[in-house]
Amino acid sequence: MKFMGRSMLALYAFVAISGSTYASIFTFGELLLKPVSIKSKIVKEGVSGASVTSLKDSINNSVASLSHGHASLSDALVELRPNTTKEDAAKIGRILAALKMNHDTVTGQEFKDIVNDLAYIASVYGEDSSKILNCSYCKSDQLASLGFKSNITVVADPVLKKQVSRLPKSSTSISRYISKMSRKGNAKDVTRYLDAGERKTLALFLSFNDRGAKKEYKQFYDAVSKYNADKAGNVTLAGPTAKASFWKIIDGKFSPQRAAKLAKAINEAAKKPVSKREDEFYKQLYKVSDKTPETANSIEELKAKKCFFK
Repeated sequence: MKFMGRSMLALYAFVAISGSTYASIFTFGELLLKPVSIKSKIVKEGVSGASVTSLKDSINNSVASLSHGHASLSDALVELRPNTTKEDAAKIGRILAALKMNHDTVTGQEFKDIVNDLAYIASVYGEDSSKILNCSYCKSDQLASLGFKSNITVVADPVLKKQVSRLPKSSTSISRYISKMSRKGNAKDVTRYLDAGERKTLALFLSFNDRGAKKEYKQFYDAVSKYNADKAGNVTLAGPTAKASFWKIIDGKFSPQRAAKLAKAINEAAKKPVSKREDEFYKQLYKVSDKTPETANSIEELKAKKCFFK
């Protein structure tokens, strides 16, 4: 009986060890579908606090957008690859290779590259690309400092969603659209200063100057353009000579109501001397907000990160 007892204990131990070992051997593609595992991977890369949820949601949105209507993310990417540009096909190739890797062998840098590539491919080619925006993190944001470039957010406002759906789909067409709309608004073509995700957001902003745009979005466009114009009326929205990048405020939660409030804050800030405009903008932003402690903290965070000013 003692022998049998020891044998059974040994068997249980073997099964437990084997099960644990087997459980840890899954691919990176499978990890993306495991909420607990992807959260652990994110934390392992140094992400903390609210940024963990933000990045996890962004990854989930990317995967969902690309996987829509397909059995798996891999199947979707394989089907998509021949219909993309050479550069984008290379990104997809890197993603496909990574999805097959043991999740434990994916390095921190590889993880960041894959997440960034997924965000870009989803925003351009995703089945629901008209419902999402690829928003850049503030340069001093924790995620940006760790190497994560973009935040894929789902557009909530139906009016904005319709506006996004009208944008060109390919990266080349987006660049052409930006050039055309920049000329219309007397703005410089600043695409060379932007990554692919930022270009889509800028294109959306420029579309607010198009016929049929909602009144509040046009007001926001006018306020931002006026703020960024020089004495000759030339508008610079990005790059080393841009006064501010308010158009980057546009995200999944952007709405006509928010656009109107922001336009008012920007217009009031523009009345102040240049040295006082940044402080005035955040002061005005608080005035038009709901004035809750959470909102006040969010505004202070935006100010500290210098999201829209140099």
